[in-house]
Amino acid sequence: MPKILSSPFGSQLVETQGPQGRDIITHLCSDGEYDADFLRIVRADRDAGASRPCLDLFGLRNEFASKTGGGVAVAREIVARQQHLIDSVYGEVGRRVPHLTASLHSKLIDCYSSTPPDPEEVEDLTVRQVELLGTDTDLLFETVASRLEAEHILIALKSVGRLEAAQLAFTLNDQFLLPSGEDPFDVIVDLARRFPQVGFGLNCFPPDFRRLQKLLNRLNRASVSLQIIYPNTHGFGGTIEANGVHGDAVSPQRFAQQLHSVSVPFNSNITLGACCGGHAAYVGAFHDHIHGARRNSVLLLAA
Repeated sequence: MPKILSSPFGSQLVETQGPQGRDIITHLCSDGEYDADFLRIVRADRDAGASRPCLDLFGLRNEFASKTGGGVAVAREIVARQQHLIDSVYGEVGRRVPHLTASLHSKLIDCYSSTPPDPEEVEDLTVRQVELLGTDTDLLFETVASRLEAEHILIALKSVGRLEAAQLAFTLNDQFLLPSGEDPFDVIVDLARRFPQVGFGLNCFPPDFRRLQKLLNRLNRASVSLQIIYPNTHGFGGTIEANGVHGDAVSPQRFAQQLHSVSVPFNSNITLGACCGGHAAYVGAFHDHIHGARRNSVLLLAA
């Protein structure tokens, strides 16, 4: 049965409704000031049915930008606090989170840049993030923008023995290409064959489900199944309204139905979710749709 991703970046950016949402994410767990917001968001996602809660390391870009012990120490403290609070939220209802997933980025800024990344910087940042997390945390490198970036993430993961715990999700632009201009089909097929122990997926791309279906069909013919898919809830042209939510968003119910129906036939154990613009209503829609689909899967998957 599909897992439901609780995307920390999407959920927290929307739910905190701050004009500097990323800074709020950075400091959600740095002291007691934003603990109530963090707990409210995690509880909302838990109650909506999230089965794969994530730690957020993207918000720690300022700490990781510093290679000094002070920056790393602060990052370690914030991550430990996130882990503790997430565990406490699931513990409230007698549930245990056996493996948390950490969402990581190999770049400190500009996730969508077409400029080739510096390989040494990608490897250094990857290692520093992974070493901070320990071995009980699954690794999800999201918004990967090029083959070069992916290759150096994988080189770094191999150097620290964490390939088996990792997934890489590529971002796509409006043309359904990587920001580097590469065809995601070529990149994913090549890397999946070279690194069979790693799971690959897509995130932070427009919810164009017809194009997604075509890409999944191509990958299926090449015997490659994606492990995780979580598009944005809106196109890149959507406006941002006063409450921080992108305009022109696909409704939670339609989003869940469409993504489930085009992806699950290729991998019944896939993780599904919503990236930018996602929040508890999307988690709930996935939960309702998945559990309904189990009762009548043929009808729903053919819809």
